Amino acid sequence: MPNAAAAEWVLSLVTAPERAASTVGDLMEEAPSRGVFWFWSNVPRAAAGYVWRDLCDSPLRTIGHAIWGVLAISWF
Repeated sequence: MPNAAAAEWVLSLVTAPERAASTVGDLMEEAPSRGVFWFWSNVPRAAAGYVWRDLCDSPLRTIGHAIWGVLAISWF
């Protein structure tokens, strides 16, 4: 069985926690019939989809958040 908490954490990096939980729930429903590899290959695909949607909706804000994240990491 896939680790739902880890998948939610990954998705919550790029979307709201409620949406991450919902997405993981949808993936968990299909995981028993499709397998663990399918589940974990779809987690980054979903994350990329959320990033792409945000980039298309608000490119300057998304790029600003990315720059802020890089700066925050470099300070630690």
